[in-house]
Amino acid sequence: MNLAAAMVSPALAQAREFDDAEAQLKVRQAANAAIEAAHKVEGLRKAVEAERQRVVQTTNERDLNQAALKSLEGELQAAEARQRELDAALKVAQEARAKGLAESQQRKIEEERRPSASQPPPGNGAEREEAALRLDIPARQRLQVALTSLGLDTRGNDGVFGPRSRDVIAIWQRSHGLPDTGFLTASQVQALQREAAAALSKYDEEIKRKSEEQRKAPEDRARAVAILDFDGDRLSSEIVSAIRTDLGSSSRLKLLRPGSFTQWKVDLFVAPAF
Repeated sequence: MNLAAAMVSPALAQAREFDDAEAQLKVRQAANAAIEAAHKVEGLRKAVEAERQRVVQTTNERDLNQAALKSLEGELQAAEARQRELDAALKVAQEARAKGLAESQQRKIEEERRPSASQPPPGNGAEREEAALRLDIPARQRLQVALTSLGLDTRGNDGVFGPRSRDVIAIWQRSHGLPDTGFLTASQVQALQREAAAALSKYDEEIKRKSEEQRKAPEDRARAVAILDFDGDRLSSEIVSAIRTDLGSSSRLKLLRPGSFTQWKVDLFVAPAF
């Protein structure tokens, strides 16, 4: 299997080099054709201009010269059309070569990133086992809190198992006589949560409290605005602007006319006392 891969890789590289060489040849051919067409157009333009001057200077052969002039003008138009076609072909060839190079580079990057089938990455089985648990960000945050509470500082609980978190997990595993893979199994997650149950309970209560505060904050701000509306207090434009900004776009706070706060309408919340 390794011998076949060793033989195929150079062949693939050679094929990519051949594709690029062929693309370069097409670009070079298209560019040469475009240059030749441009030279031909320039020569015909000079011939047309010379013929026009002869027509003006020679009146006895006007009909013949006019016929020749029309013929040259026709050739000029055909040459210009050909030049446009060749310019378009040159552009297509250049774009095809650029696309080919980009695809070749992308394939090279993907091949470099693709792990070798004969050499699985270290800890592959443990990593797959943890991935099967489908631990989301909140679950990982709780595990980081648990480890930190046990004296194994993860340096934050952002829910991302980086190198520091992996090292701390490995230390915890060694302290319990487990293989220090740095990746958790289902039973290890449960054991870690039981060991740090008090810290996790406190953490969960704090998260719940913050969530409740965030949920009630818009209602409290809307209640204050509704009370001001009811009392008819006059407010400066700076305070009005600050309240509107604080409520945010989801508050449906609408300004009817500038002036006193009685001219504002609040649709988000109405206090029961009203």
